[in-house]
Amino acid sequence: MRKILGNILPGFSSNDKEKLKSGLDFIGINYYTSYYVKDCIYSKCEPGPWITRTEGLFEQSALKDGVPIGKPTSIDWQYVYPQGMEKIVTYVKNRYNNTPIFITENGYGELDNPNNTEEQYLNDFNRKNYIAGHLDSLLEAI
Repeated sequence: MRKILGNILPGFSSNDKEKLKSGLDFIGINYYTSYYVKDCIYSKCEPGPWITRTEGLFEQSALKDGVPIGKPTSIDWQYVYPQGMEKIVTYVKNRYNNTPIFITENGYGELDNPNNTEEQYLNDFNRKNYIAGHLDSLLEAI
């Protein structure tokens, strides 16, 4: 981290280091969508706004061979990909020795559509399907 971030990385006092030795109480995960990512430290990447030192030098895309990772939503960065919930929870569980995990944020974003009917707003099928799919994937991870 020091090699990549240099002086951007804050220092830790000996008191901070002592507190960190006891480990984590829990891990919070905010999950809305997934992307394909490419390492830009050891791989050649095209210049773009996603490649910065603080973000870890990576390139991300919701497309692979022109196909989106999941169903697009009206929010330009969000794709419905419930399998990502299972993948991230499983990865964190394995990587961090089964430290307790809380899903701290998750949800379906949608821009206001004046053409929606009252029934569409009341039944909110897209949001219901999103939540159901993510809960099913979370159950698979458990």
